[in-house]
Amino acid sequence: MIAIGTTDAWESVTIQLDDGGPVGVEEWTPAAGVRDGYAAILDFVAWLDSTYSDTATWTWIRNDSARAAVSFEFGGTYNYMSSAAAQSVLGVGASGSGVPSLNWDDILGTLVPDNAAAAALSDNYWRSVRDAAQGAGSGAVRAAVPGLAPYRPRIVWQGVTLDAEALRLALASASNPRQASVYTADDGWITGALGPVSRQGSRGRYRFAAEVLA
Repeated sequence: MIAIGTTDAWESVTIQLDDGGPVGVEEWTPAAGVRDGYAAILDFVAWLDSTYSDTATWTWIRNDSARAAVSFEFGGTYNYMSSAAAQSVLGVGASGSGVPSLNWDDILGTLVPDNAAAAALSDNYWRSVRDAAQGAGSGAVRAAVPGLAPYRPRIVWQGVTLDAEALRLALASASNPRQASVYTADDGWITGALGPVSRQGSRGRYRFAAEVLA
């Protein structure tokens, strides 16, 4: 999953929950600075825990637009209502009663690569752990061959025309400065500045690459 920060109406996103019990009706809206799907997921889970003492679990899949669809599994059941912005930005249903889970079916600014484990891959870099000699610079990002100019860390993924369109839409609405959260096969979740993005290939099969400077 790749979640790019966007200029969409995140500040107008609201989801109202009601546990029908001692807490009652409470409303979540993303914290200031939350502009991407991954950050919103973490913020919602943290809010649910602090408000209802409910530890939700979540998973994502690739939807028909090559974006992320996320499912939250609650420890209890809730009635819910969502704002028009939440329905547009997250793909949340308008309302529901007594639900043990909640789906965000189409999160804007996200991409889910259609490859193994739905994960992007880190490549073209290694982290030096040597203190001297040709590969010196403990912790520095170096090229694959010691002594050459350093490469910037980047992620790569495979995709089809649908992925190219999802990426185009995400970049068209990207916030400035650009940032992204990426799940990688090597390092799990990384969040950082989003640099140049490239696409190679033709006839509906592509290789994408992007610099993400954590």
